[in-house]
Amino acid sequence: MAYLRLSHDMQSKSLHLYSKCLLILLILFSPIIIAAGGNTLKEEINTGINAYNRGDYEAAKKIWTKAANANSASAQYNLGQMYRMGQGVTIDYQQAKTWYMAAAKQGHPQAQGNLGTLYYHGKLGEPDYSEAYKWLLPAAQQHNTQAQRMIGAMLYNGDGVKKDIVQSFAWLTLASEKNQQAMANKNQLEQELTALQKQNAQRLVDKLRSTPKTDELKTPARETTTPTSKAPLQYRVQLGAYRLEETAKETFLKLQNRMPDLLGELKLKIELTSPDSPESTLFRLQAGGFSERRDAKTLCEQLKKKGSNCVVVKT
Repeated sequence: MAYLRLSHDMQSKSLHLYSKCLLILLILFSPIIIAAGGNTLKEEINTGINAYNRGDYEAAKKIWTKAANANSASAQYNLGQMYRMGQGVTIDYQQAKTWYMAAAKQGHPQAQGNLGTLYYHGKLGEPDYSEAYKWLLPAAQQHNTQAQRMIGAMLYNGDGVKKDIVQSFAWLTLASEKNQQAMANKNQLEQELTALQKQNAQRLVDKLRSTPKTDELKTPARETTTPTSKAPLQYRVQLGAYRLEETAKETFLKLQNRMPDLLGELKLKIELTSPDSPESTLFRLQAGGFSERRDAKTLCEQLKKKGSNCVVVKT
């Protein structure tokens, strides 16, 4: 394994971090976490979430800006998401950085991860791997799967940090518990390690696992509830149709590797068609799902911009 790729696209100045939208899809770094600075602030943020779910981004932004200025890490993160994804505002990576930075300094792991990814992608100028590593590492230490995978790849490649395949294997081992691409990378790297290196990596894994999770850390008080849509997940993004199931799975892994920012945390669905003749059987490769068609459409449009064909389908 000469080079463990995060993706060409990650280095090609395209970042909409594994996302369908701000409140519904987990992307690599994309869940909304409500910050609670007292009952009034909590109620205001919930009002913002309701506005967001109605598509009233202007109202959500106004409410979250007030909460962010009151030092709510999660409201700061939410605003960073809006500016990065262009929801209710023009995409502005510098503004996204400002809000992510404010939340990241308070220990918000998703903000740390997204900030690191902005630096990695070169969205704030030239790619800055050292700065990316600086912010991705604390996110990974707080059990952020996508950050763990990126840290593992950076340690293997020597991007912004000294190459260390033992540490790389340890981080990929952790990430592989929830991420298919990390599992593939881990399995590749394992072939290069000696028995002693594997033992050392396992000791590091055990140590990293003992790190307290986000809600156990001594950070500013946060409401742990994550707002989600109660609507059924009835839409998916179809990425292709293949004769063999294995081909569909391999294609999804390749697409995840190329576009982890968009597909890194999406669930894979392979749907078998039921044609009249076995010769016409196809395995449809789909990602999602989504409760709103507009969210699936947004993801599909982002994928098309990166050269990947797709269609929105209703389940």
